[in-house]
Amino acid sequence: MPVYIVYFTTFMRDGRLHFGNDLYGRDRALAEAVKNGAQPTVSAIQAVRLLREGVGRLPRVQRLYLELAYALDRAGERAASGSRS
Repeated sequence: MPVYIVYFTTFMRDGRLHFGNDLYGRDRALAEAVKNGAQPTVSAIQAVRLLREGVGRLPRVQRLYLELAYALDRAGERAASGSRS
């Protein structure tokens, strides 16, 4: 059974987001580790735009096939990483 130990330096109070102190000094390393995934590159944005435009012109059966292939690929990635989301 996987066990996840987490701590948060943000919290909600009265409908507002608050930022607390980084007691363990981990926020900077986490932000550095995920920053490239948070901001797509210009070339990635252009590639997605071209794919969407191209897929939109395909017959419905081909679009469904591509969607299924993508979903299966993502499921395989999640299984390989142990993620369930």
